[in-house]
Amino acid sequence: MMATSAFVNAQLASCLANGLGSLCGTTASSGFSSMGLGSSGSSLYSSGSSSSGSSGSSGSREPSISSDSILSLSDIVTALSLSDLDLDLDLDHLDHCQGCGESGAARCTNCSEILCDPCACAHQRVTKDHFLVRIEDSLPYNMSVPPPQTSAPPMAPLMAPAQARLASPTTRSPRSRAPRAPSTPSTTPPIVTTSSAAASAVTCDQHPGEPFRLYCETCAVPVCQACKGHRSHALVFLARAIELSKVANIKHLADATAGAQGMRDRLDRSHKMAEAVDAKAKQVASEVRLATRRLMTAVEARERDLLGQVEKVRSLKSKSLAQQAEVLRGLLQRFVRLSDSLRDTLRHGGTIDQLHAKEKASVELAQLRAARVNVGSAPSPAEDDALVFTAPEPVLLRALSTMGSVTSSGYAPHTVAVGAGLSHAVRGRASAFTVCVRNHLNEGGVAAAAAPELEALLVAASGGVTRGDVEDRRDGTFLVTYKPRAEGPHSLHVTLRGRHIVGSPFALAVRGQRAYDAIRSPALTFGGEGGDDGQFLRPWGICCDRQGRIIVADRSNNRVQVFRPDGTFLFKFGSQGSEPGQFDRPAGIAADAQGRIVVADKDNHRVQVFSADGTFVMAFGEMGSRNGQFNYPWDVDVNAAGQIVVTDTRNHRIQLFSPEGKFLQKYGWEGSASMWKHFDTPRGVCFTKENYVIVTDFNNHRLVVVEPSFRNARFLGTEGCGPKQFQRPQGVAVDQDGNILVADSRNNRLQVFEANGTFRCAIGLPIEMDRPSGLCVTPDGLVAVIDFGFNRVLLL
Repeated sequence: MMATSAFVNAQLASCLANGLGSLCGTTASSGFSSMGLGSSGSSLYSSGSSSSGSSGSSGSREPSISSDSILSLSDIVTALSLSDLDLDLDLDHLDHCQGCGESGAARCTNCSEILCDPCACAHQRVTKDHFLVRIEDSLPYNMSVPPPQTSAPPMAPLMAPAQARLASPTTRSPRSRAPRAPSTPSTTPPIVTTSSAAASAVTCDQHPGEPFRLYCETCAVPVCQACKGHRSHALVFLARAIELSKVANIKHLADATAGAQGMRDRLDRSHKMAEAVDAKAKQVASEVRLATRRLMTAVEARERDLLGQVEKVRSLKSKSLAQQAEVLRGLLQRFVRLSDSLRDTLRHGGTIDQLHAKEKASVELAQLRAARVNVGSAPSPAEDDALVFTAPEPVLLRALSTMGSVTSSGYAPHTVAVGAGLSHAVRGRASAFTVCVRNHLNEGGVAAAAAPELEALLVAASGGVTRGDVEDRRDGTFLVTYKPRAEGPHSLHVTLRGRHIVGSPFALAVRGQRAYDAIRSPALTFGGEGGDDGQFLRPWGICCDRQGRIIVADRSNNRVQVFRPDGTFLFKFGSQGSEPGQFDRPAGIAADAQGRIVVADKDNHRVQVFSADGTFVMAFGEMGSRNGQFNYPWDVDVNAAGQIVVTDTRNHRIQLFSPEGKFLQKYGWEGSASMWKHFDTPRGVCFTKENYVIVTDFNNHRLVVVEPSFRNARFLGTEGCGPKQFQRPQGVAVDQDGNILVADSRNNRLQVFEANGTFRCAIGLPIEMDRPSGLCVTPDGLVAVIDFGFNRVLLL
């Protein structure tokens, strides 16, 4: 028996680091699916299965190792630290005869010896009361499922047929290894356990004295030969099951060790990245400070320049004013002296003094006048105080306030996803949603989405995984598309660098494409005639919003009622009248992408728009035949752009409006003189995904498909009761697969067509309907129909 190493050697460590767990083959009775482990490429678990043997023989349950494995099983056992497991395995001769070393063909249930065919025959002759079982059958001969008429006890000794089965040896070359001496039979064979110190006298609780010699893989319990309840189960020898379990556990231990090493590597990389983030943050902070200091230095230099200019102007102006003041002070003194001299002469001088003073004053004044000319005659100073600072442009201030920028990569806790593909999908059909990547500062844009590691995985309830395709739109958003391969509940995992974005994982339901011809009864019915909550009186229009709420135009009750997807009444709004929020025979109804509810207020000749809770938002239209006017508008629909199409029944046309109610264009009899009676009293209307408009031409018993340009149209159907024929068609809708559904009211049925107009099926009897009118498709793919004559709603 081989002894295991007490430590993990360098060879194993190297292999584990390179993903040893992924090199091993299938393991016995393993129910785990393979799973990726970070970037190391190893798997936590290997996939495998156990076959259930019911009769005859079952396949060998020996563990296998992939032919491309790098290490042998002996290498793994030698390398792993398994001394504490007390393993005692002869891996080289696990399935070889203990007498001659040839490949084993049978095993004695009493001696637990593996024997080739010749040795088995000899052993049977010597020990006639022992039981033999063929290894490849994994079932004792006497434990195989007997036919009903068999009355032999299940534990009878091996009979002649079995001896004949074992007595056909084939020529084999002897192995080089020396053969072992056969074990001496004992009346109580030892019980092999996972501990070398285990007692060999472990017996069955239900059959005292019977030792456990077999293992039931179906029930995962040891059994004795007297346990008849496990006769039809998958049975193997207990000793062999333990040995195989040890081998499997060695592989599992290798996988677990590799997984642990992978986690250590990832943890180490995470720590190193945290250090790198700190270092990068310090570097960027240093760059910010450096840029700010440079800017501050430039601003301070400019400040010094401007202040120097101010000082220079001040100095020059002051010097000029000082020079002027000096000249003016000299003139002032001369004028003062002349004045004092003349005043003194006039008071005290004689006649001659007066004559001399006159001549002297005349000369002095002439000189002073000449001096005044030199300093200017204007009374203003030689300088003014004109010194103005012009502030920088506001754009500079804005530039300074937003100087530089700090960006980072995408940050999962701030990143969001939007789109229908987050909530529902169709098996085999592509679904999509958009991821808006935002950075750590909660900013979007291209900078926030610089090559993010965005991943989308759709996980089915069975464990199957579908990877989504990610398309970079180069504006900070990413389009993710996926194609489900199975129906039922799924979880959508959207991660950015291994972290879930806001709302992830998303729960969504994947349905199959509708098989309308298989509909035989309604999935749900609610309503009934009356005016109470949840009752209807001559209803017509019906629609569903994105939350799945069912909204019904309760025409003769002059109100709108809102229900949960299961038909439970939520609330109502509206009453009889012509004021905002009031109705007069409302007919068609639709919900846009923002959740607004659009109602064709038929007898008020207008369209009203409400919020999702029934609050009035706006109204447009009035009685008339001009653009934007109506003569009994019957049905409405809204496309992805929010545009509203209205069937203007008595004007025999349809009109298209903006989301705000502004007239855009029309199609009908006004476009051509020959159109009269070719478009007579349109009723139901809906958009396709390509913005074609499908209209039920009520009195012409057909469909009209109007192109997005509103210039040309095609027709489908004639009057009658056969396929592709109609009697007063009313509501129309397009499902998520592009199929067209029409309420063929007087034929009391629905008709389903492919997008190209090919007839698919009719939905009618055995479902009882009385003049179906409005219809829509729910987010879950069900068809909601107004059963007009019975004042109820059917979900098909």
